Amino acid sequence: MKKLKNQSGVSIIAAIFIIVILAFMGMVFLTLSTSTTSTSINELQSTRALYVAEGGLQYTLAFSKDNIPNYSTNGIWTNLGAGQFKVDTPAYLTSNIAAGAATIPVVFDPTASFPATGRIAIRRINPNIGYNLDFGITYLNKDANNFLIASGGLAHSLNDSVYPAAKVTTTIAGSSCASLATIDVGEDTGGFAISRPFYIDNEYFLCATKTQYQFQTCQRCYLGSSTAAHTATLATPTNAAFTAGAGILLSGAYYYRVSATNVIGETLASAETSLVLAATGGVNVNWGAVPGAAGYKIYGRSTGAEQLIAAVGAVTTYLDNGYITPSGALPSSNTTSSYASQYILTSTGKISNAQRVVQISAGPE
Repeated sequence: MKKLKNQSGVSIIAAIFIIVILAFMGMVFLTLSTSTTSTSINELQSTRALYVAEGGLQYTLAFSKDNIPNYSTNGIWTNLGAGQFKVDTPAYLTSNIAAGAATIPVVFDPTASFPATGRIAIRRINPNIGYNLDFGITYLNKDANNFLIASGGLAHSLNDSVYPAAKVTTTIAGSSCASLATIDVGEDTGGFAISRPFYIDNEYFLCATKTQYQFQTCQRCYLGSSTAAHTATLATPTNAAFTAGAGILLSGAYYYRVSATNVIGETLASAETSLVLAATGGVNVNWGAVPGAAGYKIYGRSTGAEQLIAAVGAVTTYLDNGYITPSGALPSSNTTSSYASQYILTSTGKISNAQRVVQISAGPE
């Protein structure tokens, strides 16, 4: 009779092998489960941070005229639900500045990009007309904390927001919403995000491309805005010869200057021109038409101290008969230019205990 071989050792090895395989599979499933749970938590926290960022942006826009007058929280985190948000403009002032300041101290949003030289617009609170933008500041250099060698501009306050801007050098008709092939500007467009709309006066544009001094393939009337005429800087009028007319002015010499106006502003006044009345009467003030002007203002009557007498439409003559008392100073600068500018806000939301941070960008108007 043959003896059976002892095979109990093989069974033990097989059992151990199966146990190892099952343990390995269990570890894999556990790892996958843990990873999936961790991913789900991360996605949840990121979504929560996104909602906080969006909520912060909407809060800033809704209360921009009260609690957040310049669309920026100026680097300060604000609590919202389970997280916090802060909203940044491309830059904001870190101190008050005087009119014509040569250095503009700012905090830059790290996501913003201003060219090495260009023009900026500063959003300000005007006690007479509310909120408006001062486009009058150009700069020739910048560093990490300042716009340098600046010129022009009004006085501004701490935390006023700063945006990229450029003077329009193309006259744009206001009769159609048809797209424009090009819009020429006088300053570097480097601070404009081409993927977002910008505005000229109260009309929004969205352009496909840009070069340093030109926007190209531009859609008009964007965001439902209305078409409008936009002008390059109007020329200062040139006076023509004056003549005597009817009126109550006494005999003597009378001096006049004329400025041109459009829907945006007013030019500087013309060079002083005079007429001597030999007897009581009036003065026919005459000037040459300025292309693009919607009207004119007439200043007189004392040499070197002319004051506003009248504002008229698109005519080229005005009779000063002496019945109006002059009142109102001469313009100090040409304010007839249209400017392009762009609001871009960066809202950051975070869930502090999860260390999740999300940024979104938008334009407020």
